[in-house]
Amino acid sequence: MNGLTRFFYRLFGIIRKITLAEMRVRDDFLIRYLNFIPHSIKPNHLTAVRLAMSGLFFIPGRLMNSWIALFLLVIGGLTDIVDGVLARKRDQITTLGCVLDPIADKALALGAIWYLFWQGLISSRILMHIILPELVLFIYVVWYLFDRRVKHPEPNIIARLKFTSYVFALILLVVSLLLGWVTWMNYLGWGLIIFGVILSWISQILYAHDVISDFRAQVNIGSKAS
Repeated sequence: MNGLTRFFYRLFGIIRKITLAEMRVRDDFLIRYLNFIPHSIKPNHLTAVRLAMSGLFFIPGRLMNSWIALFLLVIGGLTDIVDGVLARKRDQITTLGCVLDPIADKALALGAIWYLFWQGLISSRILMHIILPELVLFIYVVWYLFDRRVKHPEPNIIARLKFTSYVFALILLVVSLLLGWVTWMNYLGWGLIIFGVILSWISQILYAHDVISDFRAQVNIGSKAS
């Protein structure tokens, strides 16, 4: 193992530790304010609601307006925070939830981005830069279908920052649309989207490392067992 490889393995390890520490602190803080949610409401229910709401962004014509878009973004962002905290603190983590949660996140962001694209606030070039790294998810899905030793990528702090950047950017752009084109909001929103695209590619590298490393470990275990 050369020096560059050791550096990246050390870096990946640090990011993983930061991710776990941030998640633990966030969960311990937020669960105190979420106990009013009954246990009958499962995290997967909230994730499914977010996924369903995301489809509303694609409704054509006057049925979708900026006020509805802002409402969907805010509620969708809140459910993304809540479902993960409840799943971990109430021991309600499921395989379906692990798969559905990132899909719902991507659907929410892409739905809002699609709406703003049709409103003229996002160019086709920015749209493609946002979509392209997210398509990597389908590589893991197809790989998993052919080989069940492939696991779903674990969350990391970079992906969390990416999604947060997208949500704040989209809220700023929708509010700008409501107020009649506020220049500083548009520039800040576009800047956050560019920042989110950069984080998106970095998180994909981390996902690839996570999936491939675990797959190699599974292959080695299988080889020793045989």
